[in-house]
Amino acid sequence: MFNVGEYVVHNVEGLCKIKDIVNYFDKDYYVLNKFDDSRTKIMIPVNSKLNLVRSVASKSEIDEAIKNIPSIIAEPIYDYRIRTREYDRMLKSGNIEILFKLIKSLLKQKKDKGNLTETDKKIIKMAEDLIDVEFAYSLNINQDDVKDYILNGAGI
Repeated sequence: MFNVGEYVVHNVEGLCKIKDIVNYFDKDYYVLNKFDDSRTKIMIPVNSKLNLVRSVASKSEIDEAIKNIPSIIAEPIYDYRIRTREYDRMLKSGNIEILFKLIKSLLKQKKDKGNLTETDKKIIKMAEDLIDVEFAYSLNINQDDVKDYILNGAGI
């Protein structure tokens, strides 16, 4: 269980702060605010089995995920309907390594095909934004420096 004031990662919204824990109809809910938007209010059950929130990744967890980037096998999905559904699932996973796989798949697709659709461009941007915000917060660095941190750590 998380506490009021803690930062957590919501699987879709990214970095959030727990503003409150409230009880509605005999069920406890976390009240979350997005890191960059205190007006956005997200309520999720404290005891949800869906794993909608997780702890913010530590520096060692981030470094380990970055170290594993070269070994991630990412193959593009060329069927638009399957690709959209699968990439949406990957994006909503909230898992750093799955987000890296998603980005690598799209970059490989771009290399193979020469370009990305507008939807694919939005998906890659959303994945990068989720990573950038969490890493910047956890590593106490500027979001603009996250990409360099990843590239240096992955030996790319």
